Amino acid sequence: KKTLVFLSLCIAYSAIAAEVAPIIAVPDDVIENSSKTAVGVEVEPTVAVAEESTLTSVATEESNRTGVVAGLKYAETTLSNGMRIVAIHQPAVKGRVVVELVFSGVGAAIEQPNQKGLAHLIEHMLFKGTDTTLQEGAFHKIVNKYGGVTNAFTSFDSTVYYVALDSTNWQPIVKLYADCMQNSAMNEQHLASELKVVIKELRRNDDNPMWIWFQKMFKTSLPSHHPHYSCLIGDRQDLAALTAENLKKFFKTYYHPDVATLFVVGDINPEDALTRASAEMAHIPSGNVVLTDRSSEVFEIKKGFHEVVYDERSTNTVVLGWHLPGRSKHFESAAHMLANVLSSNANAVLSRLLVHENKMVSDVGAFSWMYKDNGY
Repeated sequence: KKTLVFLSLCIAYSAIAAEVAPIIAVPDDVIENSSKTAVGVEVEPTVAVAEESTLTSVATEESNRTGVVAGLKYAETTLSNGMRIVAIHQPAVKGRVVVELVFSGVGAAIEQPNQKGLAHLIEHMLFKGTDTTLQEGAFHKIVNKYGGVTNAFTSFDSTVYYVALDSTNWQPIVKLYADCMQNSAMNEQHLASELKVVIKELRRNDDNPMWIWFQKMFKTSLPSHHPHYSCLIGDRQDLAALTAENLKKFFKTYYHPDVATLFVVGDINPEDALTRASAEMAHIPSGNVVLTDRSSEVFEIKKGFHEVVYDERSTNTVVLGWHLPGRSKHFESAAHMLANVLSSNANAVLSRLLVHENKMVSDVGAFSWMYKDNGY
């Protein structure tokens, strides 16, 4: 109990201090080819990119924007299909580039009943292979060939894929992104393979006390129709009943250029990178995606509750959580700053007081989850 009271006082004090401290943030406006021969023998993965002579401007009537923010040169444009492309020169990463594809507003929150886990599953499925050129596993072979690494993640509000690689080889990755956006196979064989991976994730989290606590917090504090109520990774019953046809229908409904942003960040010339990336992405047709705006909905949030969960573990865990305004209230930078002040290193407020000086706990951590319309 003493630990809980002490922790509450520390957090309250830090929250007051953060409220009056100046916050510095980057402006919002700059913000994971293979083929077969006729007899089925796999050949070396290759990717063809747009020829130099075909690189032309494909922006909308609004001209490309260029400038400098926080000392970084950038260029950005919006293509006629609605895709936004942002290229940023970051001189600190010599010879390296990160190519990131973000589907904004397309995450677990858009899932309907009986669809729980589809957004996360598509994160797994997008690069499994295409109906045109990519065999299963070829995407990762190509990334490895260029000395790169790739990963992806899903939140309630977005799905993000990224590749980090040598700065001379980033354009073929954009070509692959374009192919996967239009032609991702998502067949029954791919689905069966990735469902096993996702089920393992769910089982692994069943043994993670922090994951159990967070799911408990969401389900206790939120009404069942709230977009954040269900487990982000998925519902076992919904996943077991899923067919490749329904998964592809979900994908074709939401994952289009008009809700996507492509970032090319690193040792590049921003204007040149913008032109080259645009040439690879401009031909993808717009999907005219309509996302439901739930910001005006009123959800009854349960406040002031506490729960005790008993299990066979050698250590006790205390979790404190607060509901916060979402990104739409411009609260994200303050929330992340507060989390860093509390526990980002050994000298942070909670780490120093609770772990090192008073030796009341063995470990402490603070972080924020910020979504569009609310956060924790």
